[in-house]
Amino acid sequence: MANEASEQLKLAGIEHAVIDTDALDQVHPWPPPGLQPQELSRRNLVAVWENFAQIGHRRLIVTGVFVDVEAELAWITSVVPARQVTVVRLRAGASTIEARVRHREIGSAAENQLRRTRAQVATIADPPDTITMDTSSASVSEVAREILGIAGWLAGKR
Repeated sequence: MANEASEQLKLAGIEHAVIDTDALDQVHPWPPPGLQPQELSRRNLVAVWENFAQIGHRRLIVTGVFVDVEAELAWITSVVPARQVTVVRLRAGASTIEARVRHREIGSAAENQLRRTRAQVATIADPPDTITMDTSSASVSEVAREILGIAGWLAGKR
């Protein structure tokens, strides 16, 4: 979804940066010994955001599987000074989620990822101001366009 949102912003000439939080802590063992679970991600986001900000970026799309949105936002906003944060939770039915995971994860980690995804879906709770979108029957382009509209970014207002 973030890649599609990025493409739409590029076409509109709107400066932005994108980071998937999975890229910030993909190490083994995890969490790294002596660090809290989000600490490596926080440290890496500090470095990445500093580089983005130095070249003038003020918009950041952050993606990830956030079971506890408030806890995740705490470390993200401690690094990225945000005047406005728009949280959008993408949801889909169980069969759609399974099909997407099986399409994306084609290696030896597929079954483990599917188990993890099912467990995460079962425990996710959103704060009251989270926007939730069912993506079961919508195209990637449609969902990205709707998210960017909600954030006010396609109009270049923020």
